[in-house]
Amino acid sequence: DDTVHNFGPNPGNTKYEPIGAGEIEDYKIHISPARDVNAELTRFVNPERIDTVVNTKVKVRLRNAGKADLTAATITWIYGEDTNVYDWTGLLHSSEIEDVEVAEVEMNLGHNEFIAYVDVEGEEYRKNDTIILNNYVQPIYTLPYQTFFDEEDYENYDFYAYEPDPKRKTNIWQMGTPSAIENDIIKSAFSKPICWKTNLEGKYDINNTSILYSPVFDISEIKPDTLSFMMRREFGPGASVIVEYMNYKGVWKTLGAQGDPYGTNWYDSEDGFTKSNVVWEKVVYSMEGVSGDLGKVLQIRFVFNSLDGHTSD
Repeated sequence: DDTVHNFGPNPGNTKYEPIGAGEIEDYKIHISPARDVNAELTRFVNPERIDTVVNTKVKVRLRNAGKADLTAATITWIYGEDTNVYDWTGLLHSSEIEDVEVAEVEMNLGHNEFIAYVDVEGEEYRKNDTIILNNYVQPIYTLPYQTFFDEEDYENYDFYAYEPDPKRKTNIWQMGTPSAIENDIIKSAFSKPICWKTNLEGKYDINNTSILYSPVFDISEIKPDTLSFMMRREFGPGASVIVEYMNYKGVWKTLGAQGDPYGTNWYDSEDGFTKSNVVWEKVVYSMEGVSGDLGKVLQIRFVFNSLDGHTSD
């Protein structure tokens, strides 16, 4: 069995002093004994977590976590309703790794889930066999672009709230109809019935960061002029939303600032949108303010943050 080690100022005692900023107060390390036969899948090398192409190679990273040489393994991988088997042969000494291409697939736009696990004859330890990838393929559009989220031809994968860890979902952006019963203020969409909201069924979570991504826009020929959207907010202390854009270097940067001459109804503080606005309000930003920082593609995202304390819609 694994060995468990406790680390902290007084392992086993829960009466610690208050935890300071940046401090790790107590944690555990599981140490697994070396086994003769132990094949491990560490991660998906390909596809990427977020991508813009549907045709892709599926690659996994295989590691020999055992003491004996690894010369053969069976890798089972699952995409959608299809289960596939790849028989790997080669030579991996202890601790060596190899990236194994198991197939090529055509993914769907939007969310895709990949699962893979490895089997080796004589292996008894199974805790490091399985990996999961939560992938999102973004659509690419040209300008102009407009959506109310409830058009008959609207594709639900245009905007998306990405979950980096499929086992621990924390993104509270949701698309749908806000509950008129559970919400105090935001009881309906601006253009009924659909909008994006942090938790359709009521209050947002404390100590939460959630990000809503726009589609990717090809701006190589038609440049962006104006970003506008309808927004309604019911915030408790410490909650905020900022708008970010991806610049020509592929870096996410805050769009605009408080008092920005390019913005209308833009940020109310240096932390972004922090005050409640109980009616729907049109928010506008002239992209001329960042035109020199844009590349051939553009993407926008809405970053919500909340702190420990009061929560609202």
